[in-house]
This record gives sequence, C-alpha cells and structure tokens, in this order.
Amino acid sequence: MSDRDCTGIKEHGQFVRLADGRVAGRVENGIFVKSVRGSKHMLKTPRAWAVDAEAYDSIRRDINMIVIEDQECGLKYRATPDTFDAFKGLLDRGFGRQYFLPLARWQVEEEGARQLSLFGV
Repeated sequence: MSDRDCTGIKEHGQFVRLADGRVAGRVENGIFVKSVRGSKHMLKTPRAWAVDAEAYDSIRRDINMIVIEDQECGLKYRATPDTFDAFKGLLDRGFGRQYFLPLARWQVEEEGARQLSLFGV
C-alpha cells in the first residue's frame, strides 16, 4: 500500500481521506465536494481545477457529480464524472498525482444561479 492510498469514504463517513489523514474532499448524497480557496488552489497553467487522483479513483463508482466550492468568491464548479473522465489530464507538481479538468469544461454556479459552460456540460 502506498503512502498516498485513500482510506475510503466507507470507513470515515462522508470524508475522503488520504493515508496521511488529510481530507481530499467529502461525499454528500453521491456528490464529491472539494472546498478550496481559488487564489491558492486553482491551477494557473492550464487554468483548471485538480483533485487527488487516488482519492478520485477510490470514490469514482460512488459519485454522480463533482463540485469544487471556491470559498473566496462563492462560485461552485460542477462536472459529471463522465465529463471529468473524458477530458481530465494528469499531473504531479509535488503534491502527488492529480487529475485536472480545464475551467471551460465545468458548469459554473453563482449563489443559486447556474451558468452552463459553452460545451453544454
């Protein structure tokens, strides 16, 4: 077992944890939610959101939506796992393997109103 293996949501309720105990996100009613600070966590090149690859792989079959909550501006970015899988990239910039999805592939929701992406995702 690698030191980045996920411990799984079934053992830790709704939280998705890495082996070192850090929380990668949470699962609520089939939705994987990751709360972030956009100024710190949004990828600059490419402009994208990323999630821990092993955490995602461990919950993929249990979710029907991915939501990134930007705590600084109140935006929510949504993508289905099918969209995420079809367009994700893989990177490792010193924080372990991460999957990323470019911003153009997310649906953006502001304070109760949804804005669909140009790609109809």
